[in-house]
Amino acid sequence: WTGALLSRHGPQLYAPHDGEVETGTVALLYAGLTLINAMHALVFFELLDRIGAVSAAVMKGVQLVLVFAFSVLFFCRYQASQCFSWPKAIGVTTVVAGLLTYAAGARDSRRQAERQRRCIYCEAPSTECVCTSTESTCILGARGV
Repeated sequence: WTGALLSRHGPQLYAPHDGEVETGTVALLYAGLTLINAMHALVFFELLDRIGAVSAAVMKGVQLVLVFAFSVLFFCRYQASQCFSWPKAIGVTTVVAGLLTYAAGARDSRRQAERQRRCIYCEAPSTECVCTSTESTCILGARGV
């Protein structure tokens, strides 16, 4: 699609310039962009394989917030579409709320997993493990769990 767009409108869509831009220069820049995009995709899928889909989605959410902030700070003066707008702010707020909700749920899940891990060590034929919100206790002589 980039090639079709450039063949119709040319490089003036992307950057103001005082003179002609050579086709070779544009082709070289797009070849570099294609290579960088391919490397980005490769690294993303490797990361996806290592940390999982949910964690990768959280990382993409953080990326979205940073891209929004940096585009407003550094590119607004050059292109109006990069400036703050309420629809963008609502979108970023939704992403941040999702990130915070995930972080709170992950923290609670880690706490619960730690309590359950401590209970596993108590389990024996003559031991019952009682877990509360703050600690786990082994009761000797009780029926097994």
